[in-house]
Amino acid sequence: MTLVACTYAALRFTPYRETAEFANVGVIVCAPQVGYFGFHCNHKLGKRLRGFFPELPLEIYRDAIGGMEALLAGLRGQLGQKALPTDDLHEVLVARFHELVRTREGLLAFGPAGALLADAPEQALKDLHQRLVMRQFAQQTEYHEEVMRKRLATCLRTWQLNTFYRRADIGDKQFHISVPFVYQVDGQVRKMLRPLDLDRVDTTSIYKHGDQLAVAMRRLRQFKTLPAQVVIPVRLPANGDLLRAAQQVVDDFKANDVLAIPFDDEAALRQASLVA
Repeated sequence: MTLVACTYAALRFTPYRETAEFANVGVIVCAPQVGYFGFHCNHKLGKRLRGFFPELPLEIYRDAIGGMEALLAGLRGQLGQKALPTDDLHEVLVARFHELVRTREGLLAFGPAGALLADAPEQALKDLHQRLVMRQFAQQTEYHEEVMRKRLATCLRTWQLNTFYRRADIGDKQFHISVPFVYQVDGQVRKMLRPLDLDRVDTTSIYKHGDQLAVAMRRLRQFKTLPAQVVIPVRLPANGDLLRAAQQVVDDFKANDVLAIPFDDEAALRQASLVA
C-alpha cells in the first residue's frame, strides 16, 4: 500500500494572551496528494477547560469552537466543489493549509505544522485527535501513576522528607513488588508509600486495578513481608458511580489495616509520610 504524505496542526484554545496558556481542542489534516482536507473540533471538553481556566465561562469556548467548525466546514465544502486539475488542487490545498496555520492572535489558533506518512488521511485524523486532543497516551494507568509519583517526590522534598525514602522491592524471593517510596531503618522496612490511580473510565476498571494492588498486599502479608505502615495515596474520580466504586476499594484497604488517603489531601498525605 502506498503511504500518503499528510500535514497537520493542532487547534489551540488560548483565552489569555498574557499567559499564552492553551489547550488542544481540535486538529486539521491536509493530504494534497489525494486532495484531502479534514478536521475535528471537540465540543465536549468542559471538564478539562474548567481545570485549565476555572474562571472562564464555557459559553465563550462553545461560541468560538462553533465558529471555527463552521469556517472549516465551509472551506472543506469549497475545496470539494472545485473542479481543478490535480496539480492545481494540490497547490490550493497547500495554500489554504498554510493560511490557516499562520501565526495569529485570537481565542483559537493553530499550533506549528507537523508531517507524517499514513495509510489513509482519514485514519490519521482520528489518530491525531486521540493523541493530541484526547491525550489517549495519558489514559494509561502507568502514565497517571508516574505523574503521581513525581508529584509526591516533589512534596517529600518540600516537606524535607525525601532523604528518608528510596525506591525498593518489598517482599522476598517468593513474592515481591517494586515500591517507589520505602522507608527503612537498619535494613528493616518500616513504611511504604505507593500511589494508586482509581480515576478510571468505568467501575469495572476501578475494581480490577484496586484489587490488583489489594491482592499484592495480602500476598505480602501472607509471607510476613508487608511493612507495618502502608500508605496508599489514591487519585479518586470526581463523583457518581465511579467515585462510589473507588471509595469501596479504599474501604477495603482500610479494612485490612492499609492507610488509603485521597492524593489531593496534602495535609493528610504529609502527616502519613512522617517518619519516627
